[in-house]
Amino acid sequence: MRVIAGEAKSLRLIAPKGVGLRPTSDAVREALFSSLGSDVVGARFLDVYAGTGAVGIEALSRGAEFCAFVERDRRCVEAIRRNLGNTRLSARAAVVQGDARRVIGRVLAEYGPFGLVFADPPYDDASAAEVAKAVLGADGFAEPGWLIYQHSKDAPPGGLPTPVRTRAFGETAIAWFALPVKGD
Repeated sequence: MRVIAGEAKSLRLIAPKGVGLRPTSDAVREALFSSLGSDVVGARFLDVYAGTGAVGIEALSRGAEFCAFVERDRRCVEAIRRNLGNTRLSARAAVVQGDARRVIGRVLAEYGPFGLVFADPPYDDASAAEVAKAVLGADGFAEPGWLIYQHSKDAPPGGLPTPVRTRAFGETAIAWFALPVKGD
């Protein structure tokens, strides 16, 4: 796994062994950031269920102003911190260890406003929709105002509004939800 583009291009990222991660593939990250284009430049980015931090680090490498990472597993948090150090992006990041359901409100209040929120929960996490609902129910996001939710193509998240768009990549799908932007 590596950073695809930007100031940390080609640098390798580490992943802890034995954690059961399902990292977002290079192809999906490339498609995601190609669709974001220049919207990532200067944006405040939130990476929920961050795993190795690959998506948030990609955002920072491509010009995001700041990224907050939320991850429950201590070994993954250590990997995120090492990856941020190895890519020299630590100064523009915060890493929060905790269950996303319990910390999402605090992270939104403390580190926001975010313009881009990326969530890649474990596909079998029944509580992940609660986190997405908490994000969608919050207010005061910055431009461009997107929740980008990665899920299994065969199991879209239940209980959420209809996404603005969805794109499938093999067994993975990404759904885009509009966030309420300050001033709307």
